[in-house]
Amino acid sequence: VDISRFQPLTKEAELTKEYGFEGKFVAGYIGTHGMAHALETVIEAAEKIRTMENGDDYRFVLLGHGARKKELME
Repeated sequence: VDISRFQPLTKEAELTKEYGFEGKFVAGYIGTHGMAHALETVIEAAEKIRTMENGDDYRFVLLGHGARKKELME
């Protein structure tokens, strides 16, 4: 892999502020919210991290659509 071809993107300050991501570590998933993706595991992990010391320093974002999206949002 030629790492010189990849550069970090600059942060969009407006979006960062709008979604409360300033100073936070943001992890994300972009894709289908279906049964085969086990996103409940990601949500369970996020809930555990939130209860840890400094848990508020993390944000988890799930983007996409699918058969389980409504269920996962509950």
